[in-house]
Parts: sequence; C-alpha cells; structure tokens
Amino acid sequence: MSSSVFFLSALWACGENAIPARLTDIEERTGDAYNGEYIFQLNCQICHGQNENNTLPLDGSIEKMEYANILLNGRGQMPQFRDVLTNQQIVDVIEYIRDKF
Repeated sequence: MSSSVFFLSALWACGENAIPARLTDIEERTGDAYNGEYIFQLNCQICHGQNENNTLPLDGSIEKMEYANILLNGRGQMPQFRDVLTNQQIVDVIEYIRDKF
C-alpha cells in the first residue's frame, strides 16, 4: 500500500471514530441561543431562511442528539458541518432552533 493511500485510510478512520466522541461531548454541553442565532445566520439561513417554508423539523419530535447527528453528518441535500462547526457551535445552533422555532 502506498504511503498516501495509507495516510488517507488512516485519516478517514480517525474521522469516523471521532463522531461518537463528538456526540458524547455535544450531549454534555449547554447551548447559547444568542450565539446559535449568529451561527445559524452565517451557515444555515441561506438554505433554511427564517424557516418560512418549514424546512426545519421543529415539531418537538427531534431530540438534541438527532439534531447533532444531522449537523455533523448532513441529511438529504443538507451538507455535513462536522468540519465547519465546533461542538459548542453545534450545541448553540440546536439551542437557537429549539428556542426560536
């Protein structure tokens, strides 16, 4: 196996293994809706708007950790944000969504 293929395989494996650790960390954090609003405006509003089209599942059926999983891994046409947002930013966005909508 070439060194570049080995490196990319190792990098991919580390990324996959990091998700459960990130979810555990996210679960233990408390969010700040004020910061979450700012992060939402920068990263989410372009597609979701102010949720005028009900593009966010906000009926209470989605728990914090499911939102975290969606933000980390994406869903449908929504991209993943695992390389864009920190754990605290993810928790802040979740707090904003749950508080605002």
